[in-house]
Amino acid sequence: MTPAPGLIEAALRSIFPEDVAVAAERIVPGKISTLWAEERPAIVGAVPARLDEFVTGRTVARRVLHALGLPPQALPMGPDRAAIWPSGVAGSIAHAAGYAVAVGRHGPPVGIDLEEDAALAPDLWPIICSQVELRRLGPDDT
Repeated sequence: MTPAPGLIEAALRSIFPEDVAVAAERIVPGKISTLWAEERPAIVGAVPARLDEFVTGRTVARRVLHALGLPPQALPMGPDRAAIWPSGVAGSIAHAAGYAVAVGRHGPPVGIDLEEDAALAPDLWPIICSQVELRRLGPDDT
């Protein structure tokens, strides 16, 4: 069963501070018309699946801007491939597993990542887990 975007948003709200706005949507094919002109150069030559991810990512990012009291606006892609957020706003966009999510706030950086719900190879645990988290893993996890 795939969760509704509202459930994903509720989960995100529960882990971020109150000043962080969140948004989530299912990726729906064919919404290219919702891109702003300044965003289109980032997807020239992209395959349809990438176009859908990009468009939905920008859609959720604009919902975050709205939640922060800002008008809708273009979020072009910078040289590092990350969205360029308005001055004074930090944000992040991620997409995977048929969903796009975005978070943002006025002030210091904030980030998000989204991954498929799948087992993670144990050799990656020390890279992404703190020592405290590693100690919490039981013998059945290793």
